[in-house]
Amino acid sequence: MGFISMSKLPGLTNRQPEPPKKNKVITMSQIHDPGTRKLKEQMIQNRRKITEVLRQGMWAGERCFIVGGGSSVRKINPKLLEGEHTIGINLAFRLLDPEIIYGMDPRLWGWIESGETGPDDRDLFNASKAIKIWGDLNAAPLPEDIFIAQSIGRPGLSQNLEEGLGCGTNSGFGALNLALLLGASEIYLLGYDFSGPRWHNGYPSEPAENVHDYHLQCYEENSDEFRKFGARIINCNKNSALKVFEFGDIPAELNPVEEKPAKKPAKLKKVERTKKEDEPIFINYFTPENGYKKYADNLRLTLDRLSLDYDVSPVKSRGDWDANTKFKPQFILKMLDRYPGRNVVWIDADAVVVSSPDKLLTCSADMAGHYRNGTEFISSVMFFKNNDITRAFLADVEKLLKGGERRTFGEQPFFQEVLDKYRKEGKITFEDLGPEYCYIIGLQNPDVEPVIEQHQASRTLRT
Repeated sequence: MGFISMSKLPGLTNRQPEPPKKNKVITMSQIHDPGTRKLKEQMIQNRRKITEVLRQGMWAGERCFIVGGGSSVRKINPKLLEGEHTIGINLAFRLLDPEIIYGMDPRLWGWIESGETGPDDRDLFNASKAIKIWGDLNAAPLPEDIFIAQSIGRPGLSQNLEEGLGCGTNSGFGALNLALLLGASEIYLLGYDFSGPRWHNGYPSEPAENVHDYHLQCYEENSDEFRKFGARIINCNKNSALKVFEFGDIPAELNPVEEKPAKKPAKLKKVERTKKEDEPIFINYFTPENGYKKYADNLRLTLDRLSLDYDVSPVKSRGDWDANTKFKPQFILKMLDRYPGRNVVWIDADAVVVSSPDKLLTCSADMAGHYRNGTEFISSVMFFKNNDITRAFLADVEKLLKGGERRTFGEQPFFQEVLDKYRKEGKITFEDLGPEYCYIIGLQNPDVEPVIEQHQASRTLRT
C-alpha cells in the first residue's frame, strides 16, 4: 500500500463537527464521509517509526542544541548553530533548518498544513531537510514524511529508542528525552523559559493560564531520571522558571564576547580630509527607549570625526526588535525623498566607522553591500543610489515584508531575497564592499583591516 501525500489530506483540530472541506482540519470522529475516513485509517496504518531514520547513541559524546518556544531565544543568533546537532521544537523551523523537527500535538501539523500558523509555514515546513518526528500520544494520522516516536505510555523517560519516547506533558520534554537517547553528552536548552510569552505567534488556540506550572511539575518529578543518563544538561536562560538543570551559556565560540561601544568624545580626534559635494549621506534610525541611544551617539561621533554628512534619527519602537528592523526599507525610501539628488548609506546604529569609507564615497553602482562568504547578504551597511531602480527595489522589499512573517529574525533575509532576484534578472548594478565594511568582532578574520565595525548590540538589546 503506497504512502498518502500531504496534499490529499485535511489536518486535525478540536473544532465542532462539520463536513470535510479543502484544507479544513478535522478529527477522525468528525469525518462522516466513508472514503475520507478510510483514507485516514490507511494513513495511520502506514505511519513510519522513528527507528527508520534514527538509532540510539548516534550522537554519542557530542553536543546538541534544542530550540524551544520561550522568548529568550531572541537573544541568540540561530545562524551560529549551523553545523551543530539541533532539535527544533514546533515552529522553530522558522528560525533555522534544524537536524530534527520535533512536535507532539497532532493539531500542529494540521495548523501548519492549513496555513493557520502563518502564510509561509507550510512551504517552509515541507521544504525543510530536517528529520520530522512527532511524539505519538493518540494514534493521529500524519503524513508519510513525519516519523512517529511511540509514547511509552507511562510517566517518566524512555531508556530505549525502540520502546519509544517519554513524551511528558510538552514537546520540550519529549525532545530532551530524544536527545538523551541519541547519546548527546552536552545538551543546551534554548527557549526553555516556562514563563512569559513565546518568541513566535501563530497558534490558533492559547494554553491554560497555569500550563507552565503543569509542565514544570513533569520535569521536577523526573529530575532523578534525567540525571541517570549522565549527560550534562544546560539551561541557557538564567531567568527560566525551570530549575531542574544547571544554568549556563552556550559555548564561548558560539557566543562571542560583546564589545564595548566606541570611545568617548574627548578621545576622538578629527580626521582631516577633502570633502566632496556629491558624497552620500549616512542614515540611521534607532529606538532610544530600547537602549540604542548610546550606540547612536557613538555612531554620530565617528561620522563627525570623518566629516561625513548624516541623518541619525530617533523613532518610536514598533513593539519588538523584529518589527523595528523591518521598518528599514520604508525609512530608506523616506530618506531618498528627503534628500533628492543625494545618495544614501544605511548604517546600523551600533556601527563604528574606523577609517574613511572610500568605497561608499565613490560608489557608482545602484547598490552596494556585502555577502559574507559569498552567500549571506549583510544588511548592516548598504549604499543606495538615489534613482528609480533602488526605489523599486526598496518597494519590493517592503512588499515582501508585508506578505508574511516566516523569518522572524529581522529584515536581512528579505533584502537578500529581493537583491538576489534583481541581480539574477539584471535589474540592478551591485558592488560588494568586502568584509572590512561589515566587520563583526570575534566572528571574522582578524587579519582583515576593518573600515566599519559592527558591535552586535541586538544580542543584548533585542527587545
